[in-house]
Amino acid sequence: MTLTDVLYDLLLNFVEKYDAKRGIPRPLSQPDLTARQAALRCFMTTAKMFWLMLCGSLAAYLMWVSADYFDVERDTRFILICGSGVVLFFSTAKSLQALLPYEREEPPVAQAPSPWADPAWLRSAGFAQECTTDRRPGELRLGILPTGYQLVLPVAHTMRHIALFGPKG
Repeated sequence: MTLTDVLYDLLLNFVEKYDAKRGIPRPLSQPDLTARQAALRCFMTTAKMFWLMLCGSLAAYLMWVSADYFDVERDTRFILICGSGVVLFFSTAKSLQALLPYEREEPPVAQAPSPWADPAWLRSAGFAQECTTDRRPGELRLGILPTGYQLVLPVAHTMRHIALFGPKG
């Protein structure tokens, strides 16, 4: 094994541990990237942002220096200085645009999360009955609750495709 193989293995081990501990950001379109691929993608995004900022700063600096070099009038100098500010603004905006694939938006929630059903509500809604009571024809016994009551699906709900238990709200 050569020195480069050892260094590569150490770097790969560090990236995998870092990803397991803190998580390397992945683009939303590629959530299944390995740790190595995600680290490489982050490095490429950072290099792109740095390069765009460097080129924009260099262009703004050259515009500023050209105003001194050509000894232009005060109005033209003002236009060149404003132009260099615009160049800096656009280079910053373009470099920040590289982060858009990593943006996470929370999906809209249709309803607020519902609370869990407690045994009192289950009894009042007819889903919990005492174990000693007989079930009516068509009722479906689902199990026994920790409180000693049996969880029963009433006749009106037995023929549905899905049964959800919990209070509304």
